[in-house]
Amino acid sequence: MNESKKKSVLACLNKMQCNPKSQVELIWVPPGIGKTKTVSVLLFALLRVKYRTFSCAPTNIAITKVAARVLKLVIEANKTCSVADDQFCSVGDILLFGSNESLIVDSETEEIFLDYRVKRLRECFGPLGWRHRFTPMITFLEDCVSQYRIFWENEAIKRRTHGSEHENRRKESGSETDSSLLVCSECSSYKLYKVKMKPLSVLVIDEAAQLKECESTIPLQLPGLAHSILIGDEWQLQATVQSNVSNEAGFGRSLFPRLTTLGHSKHPLDIQYRMHPLISCLLNACFYNNNILDAADVKHKSYERHYLPWPMFGPFSFINVCGREEEDGSWCSHKNMVEVAVLERLVQTLFKGLKKEAQHWHNISLCFSGCCNSEETW
Repeated sequence: MNESKKKSVLACLNKMQCNPKSQVELIWVPPGIGKTKTVSVLLFALLRVKYRTFSCAPTNIAITKVAARVLKLVIEANKTCSVADDQFCSVGDILLFGSNESLIVDSETEEIFLDYRVKRLRECFGPLGWRHRFTPMITFLEDCVSQYRIFWENEAIKRRTHGSEHENRRKESGSETDSSLLVCSECSSYKLYKVKMKPLSVLVIDEAAQLKECESTIPLQLPGLAHSILIGDEWQLQATVQSNVSNEAGFGRSLFPRLTTLGHSKHPLDIQYRMHPLISCLLNACFYNNNILDAADVKHKSYERHYLPWPMFGPFSFINVCGREEEDGSWCSHKNMVEVAVLERLVQTLFKGLKKEAQHWHNISLCFSGCCNSEETW
């Protein structure tokens, strides 16, 4: 992590530890900064210092990415951390839940998914009895019995060595079972109101600028929350409402830009690792007051790619296509077949160039409805 990310994470942790009053922190994350890594490191740090944390985001893709990254950090840390360590984190402390229909869980995150754990427990304690499920039971618990015994043996040694001093410190820090991390979409957070559990203390909202204020109030009203951290960027995808009346009334506004407008301080992340310098220069000048810096990797000459042979094409291009817009009863808007023809030519040329670099992943986003007419030529 670069310095701006470290400062932002440490600043949030220090304020929570030094100031018991409820407060809201904003972390400003422009495009290409590495938001997922920052959020996952923050959640992992909160997990290690025993804060019960709830993290949510407006999309299921965002929460699964963050959950997978936190899980990976926990597994890597446990390779060098013993169970008796005060900062030991169990995989069981992380819980991902949500709708089965919309939440896509793969092999990397299924062990922290609520429905998967319920399924495994049902298999272990089913009608046949858990003796018939010995092997999956061992896999599920990951030899926790021996680890539990080792933990209490180490605790006994510590008590004999340190006496009452260790006991007082243990009471102050709290039991390891008190810490947990819950992850879901903000809409699914209403389910927590019906669950009897120890109060949560920290709320982390990822992509906070995309949430309408009314949506943010769902997790913000969870009992026990003392600190909230909003992570986002008001210049990227914003909260929207379909009704013009509601939009004019301000119901489409997000809590993140509202706090920014009121002068609430933000922790800025300022080094981008994704865009070509010429692209970031354009965004810098138009939206970010030249506050974003380019990482060394994107400045390197090897970062440049040239797939379109014509001289007008560089890192970005604006193409003004002439042509007549046509109406079609099957379309929601007008279409321009000249634009479709230009798009087809560009995509075909790009595809040929990308095939030469099969080892790289690329993404082509089509942002207008007329592109569907060109499916037959792809």
